[in-house]
Amino acid sequence: MSGWNCLAEQLGVEYLTSESHDTGTTPQYVASVSSEACSRLPDELKQALKLAVLELDVQQINELAAEISEIDEGLAKQIRNALEHLDIAAIQKALSV
Repeated sequence: MSGWNCLAEQLGVEYLTSESHDTGTTPQYVASVSSEACSRLPDELKQALKLAVLELDVQQINELAAEISEIDEGLAKQIRNALEHLDIAAIQKALSV
């Protein structure tokens, strides 16, 4: 087993190859966190989310997503999806508008 395969197994990731990309076997992630929906969050929640993103605090972002789901389930799903794909930049971008 190659070092890359061991690393992938330990991290639980799957590498995209040109073959898997061409066949369409791997669904493609599209970053989508609504800046408009983020702007409608209460200021306290928005500031807490900004801080968690800056600190790369995944647990706190998940907890805040749970709070956000009570206000906007769609936005909470977008945040969780971005987090699942380690795309914290998408959340940060939506908050910075």
